[in-house]
Amino acid sequence: MKTSCSICPTPMRAHCPALNAPICGPCCASKRNRSITCTSDCRFNPFSPTNYDTYLRINKDLTFKNIVYLKNYYTPNEVSEAIHEMLPDDEPSKHDIGIATDATSYYLSFIKIFRDGKTAADFWEQEGWTGLNSDEIAMMQFRKTTVPTLIEVQKVLNAQSMVCLDMLNPERGTFILFDRTLTKTVLRYTYFWVWLTDYPYYSRAAGDPVTVPNQIYEATYEKATSFLTEGRNEKDMWKNRKVLGEKFGEILRWIRAESHKSHQERIEGIDFSVCWASYVIKTSMQGVKKILDSKPDFGFRSNLEPDEAPWPGLAYQWFCLGESKAIENKLTSYMTYHEGDKSVIILGGIALGDQEFVLHSPSRIAFDFLKKMVEHYFKDSLKYRMESVVERAQQLAEKAGEGLPVTHKTIIEGVFPTGKAPLNDAERKVLLENYRKNYEKFINTATPMLNGMTPLAAAGDTEMRPRLVSLMKGHINNLDELRKKDQVTIDISWVLEKLGLQDLI
Repeated sequence: MKTSCSICPTPMRAHCPALNAPICGPCCASKRNRSITCTSDCRFNPFSPTNYDTYLRINKDLTFKNIVYLKNYYTPNEVSEAIHEMLPDDEPSKHDIGIATDATSYYLSFIKIFRDGKTAADFWEQEGWTGLNSDEIAMMQFRKTTVPTLIEVQKVLNAQSMVCLDMLNPERGTFILFDRTLTKTVLRYTYFWVWLTDYPYYSRAAGDPVTVPNQIYEATYEKATSFLTEGRNEKDMWKNRKVLGEKFGEILRWIRAESHKSHQERIEGIDFSVCWASYVIKTSMQGVKKILDSKPDFGFRSNLEPDEAPWPGLAYQWFCLGESKAIENKLTSYMTYHEGDKSVIILGGIALGDQEFVLHSPSRIAFDFLKKMVEHYFKDSLKYRMESVVERAQQLAEKAGEGLPVTHKTIIEGVFPTGKAPLNDAERKVLLENYRKNYEKFINTATPMLNGMTPLAAAGDTEMRPRLVSLMKGHINNLDELRKKDQVTIDISWVLEKLGLQDLI
């Protein structure tokens, strides 16, 4: 049995699984991942999946050395200009500056030609990677393959890894991405614009990934591929992916602008207003109350609170029941429900006093309908006096235009009271049943995104099937968000099976 290193005469220190032979410490340290292709299970391999902490340490040290080395080639002004080109806007956040700095480091090192057709990293390699140890040299060799791309997160495996797909190189198939920070919050079928570095057994995002909202993903894909195809035939386009390094900042700014535009359109499309109309009672309060109590559309809530009206009186809720059910198909998904019951929608409310009747609603669509119903139910009892409509969704959109933070949660909290308690078992059961009924209806309902086809029909249509896949990925992404934020798990595996999309489960 050999008792010395298989490479040099040094006495054996350990067994090398890659060589299937003994190896000494110095030979292992100087040759691993360079002249020796290390295995994934070797405890001395710093790029083994089980040695991720070692990788992070090497990466941190090398990133600093890389930045210092770039000073040999680029002046501070040139670096500053490059960083500015990578920024998403003129008033970047600290996070944006971090993304731009990482992008600049990779761009100046591996993409931008410095002289004689070579990059700064090419010259560093030519010099023998001065100042770097063997593991850092191996890491630089891996880093040289780094290019920006669009990735899709398909599944989170554990606390540090997830299964992803490179959307600009789908033939590669799925790969494993390591990122402990991202796995804590990422949702399935989320898209990112990111610098991607491939290592032997996993990939890493070089810097923070930039989220690409699902609703602008296809347009972002077209934007990125337009740079790849510019002046090239389709056969060669994938060989020139480094051009995306030059366009990283431009695409990032485009993503931010389109995200903002899409977000504003979604806000403006939400039926969320503060509407009220005041009527004078021509007959008597008791006469109006008798009508309210006789219709299934109305439910007595309580006596009026001081902040609900300047006079004492009664409070009623106006339900989407009785004749008022005629409005149901025109309502948005942002309506509130009676005591959590998804089958009883609250259209608005009524404040009833001795001499005044006030109608209010959070929906402009519902409000216009309810005013007609007031005329229908109370035409002999009330006289219209005045009204007010404040378009809260429009106000929120304007705030977004001013750079103020406006989120989906902001909108919802304008309709639903804050501090809402978690769902109890009964409410959860109703919610799950409602989702089940909605999805049973959904698969047979014509959908604009599918050119008016139903999901079930699109599943069997060769041209429409990719759109159906994209649509259902969006559904899964939204339900994943619901699960993470509200601890409500909606299982739509049965829907995916009916559509023949078991791969998405």
